[in-house]
Amino acid sequence: AGIFTDADLRRLLMREPQTAMERPMREVMTANPRCVAHSALVREVVRLVRELRIDEVPVVDDDGRPLGLIDVQDLIALRVIEGS
Repeated sequence: AGIFTDADLRRLLMREPQTAMERPMREVMTANPRCVAHSALVREVVRLVRELRIDEVPVVDDDGRPLGLIDVQDLIALRVIEGS
């Protein structure tokens, strides 16, 4: 499992404009991204977003399987962080 964000796509297109769209996802995704357990508190997600300067945080079950994704926009909508 891994993650591939819009920012990853932009960087890939800038780096490899001619071949980017022909690359297999396994080669361009971030394998084993930082994630949180489904039982994590919102403050833990906010800390990760701020410390790592990331916009998406995968949520996993107790076995590490992906369950969902928290986007920074979700945190802004919940009013737990301010938008810029």
